[in-house]
Amino acid sequence: MNIDNLRAAFTIYYYDPSSERSDFVEKSLQNRDYAVVSYNRLNGILNNIKLNPPHIIFFNLSLMEEGNEDLFKKIKEISPETRIIVVASKADFSSAYAHFEEGVFDFIFSDYFSEQSDLSDRKIVLANIIKTADHAVEMDCFKYKNEQLTEDADTTKASDSYSVFILHNIWLKKLEKCQSFTQSIDCFMGEVCRYLKSTQVCYLKYVASYRSLVTSRAQNIEGFTVGETFNLRPIFENPQFNEQNLETNGKFRDLFKSYTGWKDFAIVPLRIDGDLLGVFLINIQEANEANSYILACINSLALKVSNIVLEKRMNTINHKDTVTGLFNRRYLMGRLQEEVSRARRINLPISFLLISFDRFGQFIEENSPYETNGILRLTAKLLDQTSRINDIVGRISSDEFGIILPHTPYRGALVKAERIRALISSTDYSSISPKVNQVTVSVGVCEYPSHCRDMEDMLGKSDNAMLEVSRNGGNQVCLTSTPKSFKPDFSYK
Repeated sequence: MNIDNLRAAFTIYYYDPSSERSDFVEKSLQNRDYAVVSYNRLNGILNNIKLNPPHIIFFNLSLMEEGNEDLFKKIKEISPETRIIVVASKADFSSAYAHFEEGVFDFIFSDYFSEQSDLSDRKIVLANIIKTADHAVEMDCFKYKNEQLTEDADTTKASDSYSVFILHNIWLKKLEKCQSFTQSIDCFMGEVCRYLKSTQVCYLKYVASYRSLVTSRAQNIEGFTVGETFNLRPIFENPQFNEQNLETNGKFRDLFKSYTGWKDFAIVPLRIDGDLLGVFLINIQEANEANSYILACINSLALKVSNIVLEKRMNTINHKDTVTGLFNRRYLMGRLQEEVSRARRINLPISFLLISFDRFGQFIEENSPYETNGILRLTAKLLDQTSRINDIVGRISSDEFGIILPHTPYRGALVKAERIRALISSTDYSSISPKVNQVTVSVGVCEYPSHCRDMEDMLGKSDNAMLEVSRNGGNQVCLTSTPKSFKPDFSYK
């Protein structure tokens, strides 16, 4: 949708504690014809919205004060149509996303919004702000069109339009139930086929690193093959064309006309915040303003996919250690509990490695926090790269890592533990810190069912084995011991 002539009709409030940021963003949005008012404090925010409700509010999360936690809910009560867009630093991702259910339309994360603004991100952030504002305008325009359909429903001429509107709302409810990206894509293609009466449609995923499209999903296409790749670099050699306007490129259309064999077809890109995710090819005439239903559906799909991406990022943050990128203790312990229970059901062993740095306190005293974190990250990388697909690697504490080895008896676990010990002790860490000549670790090994009864028992015994090694100088592997009276829950070959 072309909104160049629509921006001037939209009012934006921009709330940010930094006058410099506010002035920069305000002028940039005004250059795009938006009517913008910026504020550096929350004083009178609700009264301002009552007097002159804006279409869009950009809100820096650092302005949120104690006692104002329900501010977004109050804004939506006063002006339900206002689109709230939260801007925040990357470190505030979790606290920002907690407001998602309060009516927030979208989020923009960058260290440009932190107390110490990272100016290197300024141009990228500005592009994202404009893209998000434009997306909000597009959504409002499509909503207005739907409202027009509803108003026309009172006339006999609008009976077909009203039916379309009702069916669109039914489809939106189906889309809301989709839990994954592929489910959402299939839901959209199914609705296109229903609306256009069994046409052909396919989806090609865009791989930005290779600037290529890859065939992914299809409906009503016989012999469709997943994984065919189309290199777009030759098309992008023309500086006039990029991911933002590829659908207008004649060479792009010719490429897929040859691939599909269709006489004419619509190219419908799927974008989130201006970033290309993929392209739908639909065996009909070009989808344009005359066919607003498909465009309304693609915008609803983009919003749904954006929410899925946000939820996925949220889950990743909840599960990952911020320093190393490995799974954190909470997630690792939960998986260990699950894997021990599964091992008990299928009568197959599971082993656990507890890995601890030797003399870690000395590392902290002799090195800066940056260098210490560098040592942790390199060690985590070694552990991750030497593990199998089914192995689960995580950071348990400041100086300890754990590795879950499903379907692995203790003999195999001992071999792996020794390889890890030798690899770490032979790795050169001097590029991270000249003061570190060598890093060594102590490794405790425990296996269920041969050495323990449950997860807690496994952790305790692997910890005892690791401490035994540490007391004897470290840089060794130790298998936990069990009394002669111990009887395993089951035996295996």
